Amino acid sequence: SGDRRQAVSSNEPTSGHNAAEFVWLTLTARAAELRRANVLDDASFAAVARALETARRAGLAGDATADLIAAIVQRAEAVLPAELSGVLTLGGANEEVAATLLRLTVRDAALQHLEHIEVLRDALLSLADEHTITLMPAMVGGRPAQPTTFAHFLGGVVAPFAVASGRMRHAYADLNRSPLGAAVFTGDVIDVDRTAMATSLGFEGAIGNTFNAVADVEDVVGCIEATAASVAPVRRFVDLDVIVRRDDVER
Repeated sequence: SGDRRQAVSSNEPTSGHNAAEFVWLTLTARAAELRRANVLDDASFAAVARALETARRAGLAGDATADLIAAIVQRAEAVLPAELSGVLTLGGANEEVAATLLRLTVRDAALQHLEHIEVLRDALLSLADEHTITLMPAMVGGRPAQPTTFAHFLGGVVAPFAVASGRMRHAYADLNRSPLGAAVFTGDVIDVDRTAMATSLGFEGAIGNTFNAVADVEDVVGCIEATAASVAPVRRFVDLDVIVRRDDVER
């Protein structure tokens, strides 16, 4: 059916990045905005870009977000000219970078999870099409109560997936807003275009209130709850399948 899947928008980011790459992308977006705001000239921006690329290729890691951000900044700073020392944190703060990293990471996972939901849902619909007259027992309290079809049973799994997919898309829309440019939470001291930075990172826009930008966790929680909503029907399907198979064995 043509309406089985509502495709993810083509301008949404692809999945597969790691935390270090997300930090690099965030710092690069800030550097590009500093160039646009004429804080950096072309030569300075080129030097910053080369330093960030050096840090990206170093394959750095950290046990905590703050450690990872610090390691990448320090590695880039080590190859910058002395006159550009401190430019990577100019007018910004690690708090906004960490908040952006969190949203990029959860957004990436949400996209992957949404893809998995749709693939599984399509597979179950195809399987149901093949078993519209395949009989199986409907179980009540672990005992067969009356006959039904396997397709009907699968429909009871597919329908909650449609709901879960809708919840994930709604949660994704809330999450897909950028905190970059919020600094510690009072906003950048430099006149940067937060919307432009958000767009460069694939966000729909910037979070309006800068305090909320670095303090908000509700949007992340929304994605977690949407994920849980998709796990429940799978668990129910597996549990009932085990019961049916056990009944067949006992017979």
